[in-house]
Amino acid sequence: MSENLILYHYPTSPFAEKIRMAMGLKKLNWRSVIVNRMPPRPYLDILTGGYRRIPVLQVGADVYCDTHLILRTLDRLQPDSPALFSNSVTQPLCWWWDKAIFVPALKLRLGLIGDQLPKEWLADRQTFIPQIKFSKEDNEQDIPLNAQRINSHLVWLTNMIDD
Repeated sequence: MSENLILYHYPTSPFAEKIRMAMGLKKLNWRSVIVNRMPPRPYLDILTGGYRRIPVLQVGADVYCDTHLILRTLDRLQPDSPALFSNSVTQPLCWWWDKAIFVPALKLRLGLIGDQLPKEWLADRQTFIPQIKFSKEDNEQDIPLNAQRINSHLVWLTNMIDD
């Protein structure tokens, strides 16, 4: 079944990296389709009906658009390898990472190198995530705060894993 897996992604997507790592841990064979970091993605739009997030997994005629749904699908497709998302620890960790770490990490990146990021990307993300200000100036003053938020979560995660 794994030879029918096609992952639509771009290399710098942290969500796509989560899926690439999961497929590697499950030793799945898959094909890669690199897409633009931002719309338009004409061929993918046709496949997904305009869904704009990355990654997207295609398994035969079925298309899976949500990272958590993709992880559950990989567990279903490869039940003989250790469960990635279906167990009681991994699923909450994925939700925690997506909700607690993504925004501070994005704001930290914007505060540090926001003036070096492509203007088209910044404008696209601003319309996609309007509650975040996508400029270096708006995020510079919060660099220590966001670094502290990320660090505290990573300390918590390290302590949990050590146990």
